[in-house]
Amino acid sequence: MLSDDYDARKKARLLGVKVSGTIGLLVLGVKKGILTLEEGNELLEKMIEKGFYSPVKRLEEVMPASSP
Repeated sequence: MLSDDYDARKKARLLGVKVSGTIGLLVLGVKKGILTLEEGNELLEKMIEKGFYSPVKRLEEVMPASSP
């Protein structure tokens, strides 16, 4: 399930549903080669500028060192 809503994610986890949010989706796009890391970071930066709350400023903060 894709959602940034805390309560929805919490309930989904209780039901055993895998969850991810916007950051996870951007990371997945980079890992799958749909986006470059630079493109993913540019999208994240634009989203933050438009008011999106993000716990990270760059995708590298949540990606393993060996990624993408």
